[in-house]
This record gives sequence, C-alpha cells and structure tokens, in this order.
Amino acid sequence: WADRDNARCYRGGATEVEQGFKPANASDPNSCDSNGLSLAEVAEQPVWGIDCWTRRNVTSVIEAEFSPEIAVEFVEKWLLPAINACPVELAHNMAAAARI
Repeated sequence: WADRDNARCYRGGATEVEQGFKPANASDPNSCDSNGLSLAEVAEQPVWGIDCWTRRNVTSVIEAEFSPEIAVEFVEKWLLPAINACPVELAHNMAAAARI
C-alpha cells in the first residue's frame, strides 16, 4: 500500500467513491479554498463487515499456514475493503469479495 491507497477507485451499487485529490476548477470559486486546493468531497455509502465469529474463523484458517500478523493484515487490509467494494446486492457473500 505504498501509494497510500490513493489510486484505488471503489465502486459499489449506485454509489461511486474515488480517493485522492480532485483538481480544482479555477473558474468556479466554490470548488477550491483560498489556497487553490480542491474542497473535500464526502460520499455516503453502505459499509459492511463480518461478525466476530466469522472473523475468528477466517483468521484461524489463515493462521494454519501463515503467521497471526499475516492473518490480521489480510482481514483488515484486504478482506474488509473488498467486502465494502462489493455492490450492495452482493456484499453479504464473502465469495463475491474474494473475486475482487
């Protein structure tokens, strides 16, 4: 994650969220602050997760082959963001997140 995840584009259902900086529109004074930087934009989107039992089962299976640190990193940095990137109608199914 050396790029601090700025280049990723998360798509989910009818909502699309992009991380990073949006170029300011110099002709629109409402699009930038006094320094000429673009104003922050916030989008509301559904967020999903996994219950504690599922999380423990997933980490236990991973820990059978890898270290506990690898298991935690996988769940926190890969699995949960993948679940949240799924379209709303598929977010309940971890198999859909595994395809991302």
